Amino acid sequence: MPTTHAIDSEPRPYANSLEYIKDYLTLLSLQLHREVIMTRALRGDDRQESFLGLFISEQDIGAILSELQGQVVEQAPQADALSTRIEAQESHIEQKLAHTTSLLSWQRLQQIFSLEQEHINILLIALAPEIDDRFAKVYAYLHDDVSRKNPSGALIEKLFVSHDLSASNTRLALHTDSPLLKFALLQWQDNDKTSLLHRGIKLSTRVTHYLLDMNKADESLMPYLQTGWMGAPQLIQDDLALSTLNQAEIWLNNPAPLMLLPEPGADLDIWLNLFCTHAKIGLLSLDWQHLTALPIDQAQPILVAFIREGHLSNSLLHLVGIDEQAKLLRQFLIKLATPLLCLSFNKPPALDEFPIITRPCSITPMSPDSCVACWQYELDGFPELSVSEIKALVHNYPIGVRNLRAICSNLPTSHSASEFRQQLTQACRQHVSHKMADVAQGVSTPFTFDDLVLPEANLQALRDIIAAQKDSTKVLSEWGLADVFYQSSASAVLFVGPSGTGKTMAANVMANELELDLFRVDLAGVVSKYIGETEKNLDKIFSIAAISKVVLFIDEADALFGKRTEVKDAHDRYANIEVSYLLQKMEQHPGLVILASNLGQNIDEAFSRRFSSIVEFSLPKAPERLALWQKLENTQAPLHDNIDLDFLAQRFEISGGHIRNCILQAAYQAASQDEPIGMQMLIRALSKEYAKLGKPISKNSFGDYYAVIRREANGIG
Repeated sequence: MPTTHAIDSEPRPYANSLEYIKDYLTLLSLQLHREVIMTRALRGDDRQESFLGLFISEQDIGAILSELQGQVVEQAPQADALSTRIEAQESHIEQKLAHTTSLLSWQRLQQIFSLEQEHINILLIALAPEIDDRFAKVYAYLHDDVSRKNPSGALIEKLFVSHDLSASNTRLALHTDSPLLKFALLQWQDNDKTSLLHRGIKLSTRVTHYLLDMNKADESLMPYLQTGWMGAPQLIQDDLALSTLNQAEIWLNNPAPLMLLPEPGADLDIWLNLFCTHAKIGLLSLDWQHLTALPIDQAQPILVAFIREGHLSNSLLHLVGIDEQAKLLRQFLIKLATPLLCLSFNKPPALDEFPIITRPCSITPMSPDSCVACWQYELDGFPELSVSEIKALVHNYPIGVRNLRAICSNLPTSHSASEFRQQLTQACRQHVSHKMADVAQGVSTPFTFDDLVLPEANLQALRDIIAAQKDSTKVLSEWGLADVFYQSSASAVLFVGPSGTGKTMAANVMANELELDLFRVDLAGVVSKYIGETEKNLDKIFSIAAISKVVLFIDEADALFGKRTEVKDAHDRYANIEVSYLLQKMEQHPGLVILASNLGQNIDEAFSRRFSSIVEFSLPKAPERLALWQKLENTQAPLHDNIDLDFLAQRFEISGGHIRNCILQAAYQAASQDEPIGMQMLIRALSKEYAKLGKPISKNSFGDYYAVIRREANGIG
């Protein structure tokens, strides 16, 4: 309960904000008492105030005011006596403030939002009924309306006439552009049709708590805020760390809204963590898409509360993924611009579209050693992995620290290191590749080098490509060859050969060896007859692949990647532009791209030079065909003893894909007849493959089985 104070001979400083507020409320009760006396004089001594059957008697209001002043009097003092007591209380407060060295809550609020003293008075007057309901009754009495329990601009103006707070100043203090309403420190309560000075004002719950030193975050924001990644990995002083320190120093000396410009592979969470640590501020993040999904009248208050919370908690305000949608909300954000804003865009806007003067912050990727340090930090408490194992994971899976933490939260800790690495690898593969399913076809097989039947030269070429991919970080980054030769980690490989010779299987083996997912793109479905559409399709595929870190397998490259056409019309010219665009995207892609073509002679020599490796797949020779036919013996299928695999390998010059088709067709026939797979079944399947290939069925190839095939062809059993 507020009490009056005798003037101290040696004033003591305020111990806390609550002690000051008690003194202020005592002063406010005296000022209200004086206003009640003046109101009574104007209304008449015998008038009883009634409000819809309710009333506050003269005795009641006098008793309330006396209680608020910490004393009981039979008759209220006259206005001149109250003025003396008001001056004494003001002097008492001023003397204690003069000796108070630490900032009180209202003084911090004053600094944060650049408030004038009249703004503070308004806030404290609005605070009074939040603390003590008796102030609400006095406000209702002075308003001559028992339902109006919040102060109004007109009432505030009356209380501070002696302080030269004129009506114009009150209007300015309560204007929508003033910091009180701009940042929703308080809000209007009454009907909008009520004149400005007669509307009730109510303090926001967040500001009420702040003034009472209850510095709790705004609960209304909790459903919309993103939890910022906080950690303390032992990062080295790489380019990212040094540039972030420099950006933080510049911002501290000259605060301004920040525009984040991350380079490919950069981790915003790491940058934000480093920046806020250097600047000694907190971090609040809000997804722009969450706001744009709401009606504008709901999104605007949330945005205001977000910015207010940043100021009250001294936090950087990261608005994530601002796009071109919700133009009204973007315009509203522009009006609320503050140096604490930190903006990341899906696509940086033109200045006329977003006229906020921002400071651009380029964000580079971390060095490999810093990436390893982040992974070690997040993997603490799990089975220990070697540095080389972590380096391999970092190279294969460009996962930010936030997502890595989420992945780790779902992994068991009780398994061995090898089992844990296997589970971690699988979880990382799923995480980085899930977006690719929208633009390409996933190809998942367990093939290894043991499954490939290729010449040794081809196998060695594939191993060399895999080794180059695994060691690219060491060679290019750690050894510095990237800076000397301007070389990136991009690697484009061309597989050339007839259909069925193992190009797709080889791509699968390479992806499995690299512990990456393989996604197949059929260029025939990407190329469009409409000018510009092919580039859009390619850009979408490569953009998603760049962040997914998958092996990209572009099949049927002949659809676009053949001989450059002679330019006869606009479409010929544009076809060459499409090819150049594909080459550009391949060279920029930070990973392995494999193109497959059935017709190597159609590849222009100028294009061929753009590939780091070209591997030719030819039809298998007899020994290789025998190895392919012998795979039948590795199955659990029942086999007839009349099968002659040497005969099949020597007589029939077909690809591995066709051999596979023959084995499967014969197996299905045997299963339907409930018999072992026999030679005649395989011969019948071979005749069908020959028919598909347009090859003649000759006695020279089929030997003694030729007559059987001819009888079946003529319908003779």
